[in-house]
Amino acid sequence: MKNIDLVFGYLINSPNGASSVVRLLLENDMIFKQNGINCNFHLRGNNATGRNNPNDTPGNAPRSLKNGLKQIIKSVLDSSTKLVPHLHSAYSIFNILLIPCRRIARSYTAMESPDSTDPLFFNDIFSCYYYLKYTKAKKRPILLVMHTNGETYNMLKLSYPDVKGSWVMKKLDEIERFTFSRVSDFGFVAKNAMEHFRELHPELKDARLHYVHNGLPVLKYAEPERNHSDKPLELCCVGSISYRKGQDIIIDALLKLTPEELGKIHVTFLGDGNTRAILEEKCEKARLTANVTFAGNRNDVNDFLLKSDIFILTSRDEGFPMAILEAERVGLPVISTDIAGIPEMIVNGETGLIIKPDCDDLYPIFKNIDAYDWKEMGKKSKQMFDNNFTIEKMIEGYCSILREM
Repeated sequence: MKNIDLVFGYLINSPNGASSVVRLLLENDMIFKQNGINCNFHLRGNNATGRNNPNDTPGNAPRSLKNGLKQIIKSVLDSSTKLVPHLHSAYSIFNILLIPCRRIARSYTAMESPDSTDPLFFNDIFSCYYYLKYTKAKKRPILLVMHTNGETYNMLKLSYPDVKGSWVMKKLDEIERFTFSRVSDFGFVAKNAMEHFRELHPELKDARLHYVHNGLPVLKYAEPERNHSDKPLELCCVGSISYRKGQDIIIDALLKLTPEELGKIHVTFLGDGNTRAILEEKCEKARLTANVTFAGNRNDVNDFLLKSDIFILTSRDEGFPMAILEAERVGLPVISTDIAGIPEMIVNGETGLIIKPDCDDLYPIFKNIDAYDWKEMGKKSKQMFDNNFTIEKMIEGYCSILREM
């Protein structure tokens, strides 16, 4: 049995791809053991094995004066930095990403043997960076998985556009250079992302590059009845409501339809985010409220998917979105964009449709929504999930890499 340590500084319950994958790895760690790997999880808010420590859960957190003062200081900094956009972006990046990752790295290296040669498994660049800054162990191979399109900070720059060209970006670039110069193996969640990374970093010609598609556990569910001819087609979109996820593209395509064409479509958005209020107001002014529902953050996503006919995600940037896997798992055809790993998730015209992240590409599909056999696409979408994107396949892929390190 080979020992591996997985170190991760983000909260595993956060709604981002990296956190979702690490949570799934933790919940299914027996598959590692079945493949000859003993994976030890070192996570934020958890003990050294990665199992939840009851004293660390929010409901049992000690209410000390020190903690109270920290929260007050954070609140003041958050409010005051909003007056200067790039300062607020910097504060958010350091507070949400860098500081927690530094803490987990310090905690881990404090208990690490300097003589260890066991491989390390990272799923975020910042935990890896701080580990490399603090470690005294010099012979440990590292697998750093990038949950991106191959560009390290593209998602971050879309979320915090004010950092472009700022001192914050210079610091982030410094972190990238330092980390990449010391990592032996880079993992990606899609082949397209791996190839894009290779093009961007010719200086890393000696690094070993791998890709492993994300996966999910198989879901048992009662087969739903879909495609009632007397009702509008139900489209479901799951994700943070933001420019990056591109829900505005869907709204703009709906706005171009005639009343008769609109009557054939209803879209439900699950999630919340910084563009939700703008899009809701736009729908109200355009009288689209009968065709669009904003349901907010939900714990019953699968219930919504099972009631839907089509899944849609018009992202401008992605890695390998778990939301598409959730849709395929329950037999939904998928309309999505030609971004990063998404073309590896959909067979265009068979399991769904691939478009550019542009209203003009989506509009003809909406206009001719009845021209497609969505039910047959859904069946093939489910087959594609079963054949390619299960949790077993994902973990077996990582085990194969880790065994060779």
